[in-house]
Amino acid sequence: MPSLLSNQVKLVAAVFALCAAQNCVAQTPATEESEKRLREEFVNAVVANPALHGVWVDVRRMEPNAKGNEFALDIVVDSRPQIEISQRKELSGIIKGLAKSTRLEEEPNVIGRLPFRQLVDELKLDVELSRDLGGAAVDDAYYSDDGGDEVSVILVGRVLNEGQREKITQMSNAKISKLFGDSVHEIKSTKTKTARYGNGIVQTLPSSEVASFCFDLGLQRFTGRSYAEAYVSFTRAHLESPLRLDIQYWRVVSLLGTGRDPDAKRILEALVEARPRNETAANQTMVVCRSLEPVQGPLRWKLIAMENSLFCKTCN
Repeated sequence: MPSLLSNQVKLVAAVFALCAAQNCVAQTPATEESEKRLREEFVNAVVANPALHGVWVDVRRMEPNAKGNEFALDIVVDSRPQIEISQRKELSGIIKGLAKSTRLEEEPNVIGRLPFRQLVDELKLDVELSRDLGGAAVDDAYYSDDGGDEVSVILVGRVLNEGQREKITQMSNAKISKLFGDSVHEIKSTKTKTARYGNGIVQTLPSSEVASFCFDLGLQRFTGRSYAEAYVSFTRAHLESPLRLDIQYWRVVSLLGTGRDPDAKRILEALVEARPRNETAANQTMVVCRSLEPVQGPLRWKLIAMENSLFCKTCN
């Protein structure tokens, strides 16, 4: 099995707490074993629930209070207010269900707010537009337990090889350090873990059949001027056939159609820089030109102007 990509993070307070009612003995005194069981159940629940991705909970044993509660929860949530509200609502329902069979405080204490969704969104786009990561993708991420005070940010997605996995690991580490800073987390180095249940970054072989289907769908959407949807289809085709130059150019013109000129330029710049000046390049250019014949008018002129500008930079 391929291994998971995980970003190691050291928490001031670290571990989620969740226990399915059937796995808990009602009114059992708080012990290290019961705390561990709560932690493991909650980590598994986070993996299965995308609405909780970006939430981290520390379960603490404490002296029983007036209500007899023996566990308290400290949580880290997303820094975007609307996302935090949604996460806390989702978590509240789970906690209330558990409190009936576990001596658990129902109101968690927020100890940190981190830009988790921003991390995922930025990393996803950086991988999507990278020259060296064709065939790779980051789709989502979630916190997971490493035991003790160690946690991981597990990235969900795909790579073609271990070289891409290493590059994404480095990109993710750098972005975590930049976005999280010295907040609740003290950043640690990233390591790779063994995949479980197919969750995480998996090594996947491309499929030319899927690439052709997605490319044709992209053409239909582009012709209908659904440029954003066309970009999604062409990007999926690019995942399955990362060496096809025509797919890359269709991604560029789709981005231009949506007004995302800077992103289009990032892809086109990489194509211009990587293109060899030989007979193979001439053949590829002819294939691209024939493929792009349906692109006319302002979009075609914008593409030509952007490409010529980038070619002039490489010549200098």
